[in-house]
Amino acid sequence: MKWFILCFAGATMLCAGLLYAHDPATHMYIGSQTFDVWQDFDPEFYSALCEGNTNTGVFTRKFYYLGLILPDMVDTVAQLGTRELITELYENLPEDSTITLDYTFSQNILGVWIRLPVTITATVKMKSNHHGLKIRDFTYNNVQDPMYFNGNFPNTNLAKLKEMVDYAKSQGWTPEEKALIYGAYMHVIHDLYAHMVLQPSLFGHAFSIESDSAAGKGLLEIPECYYEALTATHIGD
Repeated sequence: MKWFILCFAGATMLCAGLLYAHDPATHMYIGSQTFDVWQDFDPEFYSALCEGNTNTGVFTRKFYYLGLILPDMVDTVAQLGTRELITELYENLPEDSTITLDYTFSQNILGVWIRLPVTITATVKMKSNHHGLKIRDFTYNNVQDPMYFNGNFPNTNLAKLKEMVDYAKSQGWTPEEKALIYGAYMHVIHDLYAHMVLQPSLFGHAFSIESDSAAGKGLLEIPECYYEALTATHIGD
């Protein structure tokens, strides 16, 4: 049961990422291969990213990778999905959970359909409050109220993230302290590159001459969505 829920949640997040933006793994992979973009802007941060398995190196990379996926985790849709998942686990996974499934077994044998009603009952034993799926009160309470931002959400607010990057650098923050902000900033740069370079290279720029009856219908939207469901190139406007 535990692995089923984890796999289902992971598949849901992955599919949503593929449809709406670079998926989290793509952002982290691109970020891991492009440390050198920080070499001239912030040599200290670049050195920390490239350090071996020291505390500074490990925590700088950890928070940088978290930053690379953070902006998409705090928009309206992602916050709603997170709240629903946490609430479902919190309310429906007590110390012991029993799940009953009524199923009809059907089989065609020599042209004769045989149908047998079957009831499957499974009990999940929650050994302690430290179980991997046991949601604590603190976590549950902190996802009930959505976060709001002045202006656009972080995944579309490049200017505000640039201000944050400049502030963190000017204040002399340590690489570990700057990593989350730097990662979030690079996330939006990835998205802009995909939206302005990768998509137009496949479909052209979003401008066409159409008849009045087709105006505003977005005729390219259907083939684009079909293609983007299988790739990681779509960035919403």
